[in-house]
Amino acid sequence: MTIPQYLDMIKIFCVTENIKKSSDVQLNYLVEEILLNSNKYYFNLSDFFREQSEYIQKISNKDKKVNQDSIKQITHHLNLLFVSNNDTMGNVCFANSNEMRPEFRQTFTMIDVLDYCYAILHSQTFDEFSRNVVTRIPITSDSKIFWKLVEIGKKIRIDEIKP
Repeated sequence: MTIPQYLDMIKIFCVTENIKKSSDVQLNYLVEEILLNSNKYYFNLSDFFREQSEYIQKISNKDKKVNQDSIKQITHHLNLLFVSNNDTMGNVCFANSNEMRPEFRQTFTMIDVLDYCYAILHSQTFDEFSRNVVTRIPITSDSKIFWKLVEIGKKIRIDEIKP
């Protein structure tokens, strides 16, 4: 699945009503932990998508633009660096490898952010919290929680695209 296809899948998920949310205990616990944390930082999902559309249109021109405010917030709170998917190709340093245990990773990519968002959107806890509110994705400052939610979001994404 490409990033534009994943973005479309998330957009559809956000506007579709009566979608069954995940009852995964770990997922709901992690999201509740983020929401109850005194750290109340969010990024607005619709703004993130608007700039991502520009990013996707400009990839071919090598003018890679992402929502800089959201990425800066995530980078600041996680103390990780953002790299484009292309920047990780041919990297001989294992510190940025997907095969590295999450607690040792030093960077994150766009697909990691989307998996993180997708996990949160599937949470029953987040669903209850976000009723009648513009979809704002909470930003955790705990990289362990971030990577756990990335893994959960990735699993949900893969399970949904299986025939």
